[in-house]
Amino acid sequence: MSKNYVLSEHVFRLLRDEPFFAAFSRRIHKRATDAIPTAGVMINKQTQQFELMYNPQFFADLSDVHAQGVLKHEFYHIILEHVTGRRPADGLKRIDNIAMDLAINSHLQGELPCEKDPGPIMPSGEPMVGCFAGEGIFKDLPPLKTYEWYLNALKDMVDKEREKSESGEGEGGEGEDLVILSVEWTLWTITTVSVMHPIRPVRMPWTSQRSV
Repeated sequence: MSKNYVLSEHVFRLLRDEPFFAAFSRRIHKRATDAIPTAGVMINKQTQQFELMYNPQFFADLSDVHAQGVLKHEFYHIILEHVTGRRPADGLKRIDNIAMDLAINSHLQGELPCEKDPGPIMPSGEPMVGCFAGEGIFKDLPPLKTYEWYLNALKDMVDKEREKSESGEGEGGEGEDLVILSVEWTLWTITTVSVMHPIRPVRMPWTSQRSV
């Protein structure tokens, strides 16, 4: 954990430049931890308050623009009720988290790590790249849709690629990634909402770890 990193500097800059987020930030407890690789928001069951958990080293390695983008991304999870009213009754699975990220990141173009402007190197050895409609395996998805819309689209993508694979029409690559993902989505349930997933989620370095 980076002991010298001070999140409050980025929070102050965000509140100065983005007054809309000021009221949300003041009501969110912020807790540094190295138990997660990036950042996430949740409702603390003991305090019944929103909580932002963040990895100090991850934030320390981000550019100022990307750090503010990540904070806005996390606040959007709360604003859009991803951890409250729109949270699935059976808990959040990775497919939900990715669909939520696609919906949020459509509003944060140029503010988060992407293919053209990647973030820090993750434990996997690859740079951090967020989930964006129109990029990577999501290249055929339009921007500015809802979480529910992207959730259905992702399920359709997995079903189509599985059918191709079973019929022998698949050629590997992105389709293979999606089929693998469909298996992982059914096995891994998360309890809170994490920050952006990489464009190729099957290569996420924390798939076997506890994640927010």
